[in-house]
Amino acid sequence: MKRFLFSLTFALLIPSAAHAGRVWLVIRNSGYVPSQSGGLEKIEMSDMKQCIEQGEKWRNMTMPNFTSGYLCIEGK
Repeated sequence: MKRFLFSLTFALLIPSAAHAGRVWLVIRNSGYVPSQSGGLEKIEMSDMKQCIEQGEKWRNMTMPNFTSGYLCIEGK
């Protein structure tokens, strides 16, 4: 109950404008072998330019048996 009240109080204190305009880099990776599972991860970026730069670095990494991709998303 204390955790809920703390979270609610914290959410009310932060203006909604602070959450607007966030940019997220969502990265994907998976192996070439079907038995290897892939994964997703999201990382908050300062702006869309940084997101695209970091996404391209991620996509261009060369590792054996590895595929990668990225997506930049604006939102809360």
